[in-house]
Amino acid sequence: MPRLIAALLTFGILIPARAMPLDPSEDKMVFSDQWMLGKRVAAPWTNGTRQQDSLNKSLGHPIRFLRERIDAETPLACAKPKYEFRQLAPRALFHGRLTDPDKQAAALGFDEANIREQKIWTLTTGCGVEFHFVDPYTALFAIDDDYVYKLERDWPPGPRPKDAAEVEACLKLVAENGAARGLHEEEILTEKTGPAGRLASAAATAPFESVSCIGVVANACIQRAGDSNGTRIECYERERAVWDARLNQAYKRLRAESEPDVHGSYQKVQRAWMAYRDARCNHPPIEFKGSMAGPMQAWCLFHLTADQALWFEGRP
Repeated sequence: MPRLIAALLTFGILIPARAMPLDPSEDKMVFSDQWMLGKRVAAPWTNGTRQQDSLNKSLGHPIRFLRERIDAETPLACAKPKYEFRQLAPRALFHGRLTDPDKQAAALGFDEANIREQKIWTLTTGCGVEFHFVDPYTALFAIDDDYVYKLERDWPPGPRPKDAAEVEACLKLVAENGAARGLHEEEILTEKTGPAGRLASAAATAPFESVSCIGVVANACIQRAGDSNGTRIECYERERAVWDARLNQAYKRLRAESEPDVHGSYQKVQRAWMAYRDARCNHPPIEFKGSMAGPMQAWCLFHLTADQALWFEGRP
């Protein structure tokens, strides 16, 4: 899980990161990074019975795909593996054990486009176990029991490409909605006055406001992973990384394009915002001191960063 302290880095200093591959077959780090055996879910073919769990004691243990062996505990350990990347249709995943392949593959988190194209990257080992990649840093596998297991490695610093694309798609939709609406009077002049009128107007204008895109990554991430404090922290941090990158890009552009006095004003605003962000988002651990403080702090960081990024980008 990304550390929250990453969100408090000095603005404008980017962490060097290796380029993220489009698919795992392009990434040589698959065979040098340390993987961890993570969560498990009931296998779709068990109808929720969930009886046999062969790897319960191995959860959280490291796994390495080395050239000469798979360094892991039994039954994942393998001597002299024969690695091969292949693209499989959902019906071939988990040795053909899915009973409703496309639907069950989607429920397990595989990319919808890959499901449509019937091409899911899979690492075969020659030792019986196949690792099916949800993304370049997450793979699922099954052995002869009642669970599907998750294998994970750390993502490089920075936003995940799919998360960045999701935010961009939402902002594009907002722009398209605005273009389709065309010229119109400001809502402040036309909305029905009073509390009910204000709320009705806010709901009606949401599709035209970029701020409505805040949460497009985090909310979906939480729903897919299952709600918990740890999940919320991780999902909020994932979206924060997207907005932080956009904020840096927008600020860099404004510095290059602005007159000296305007540039100086932007810099002054940004420094004041950083102090406010740090003070506000460091408050939950001081007041609450419990497990709920972590998600509150992560939510604060991602929301304030998103709002600041939209302001720098000049989006309505």
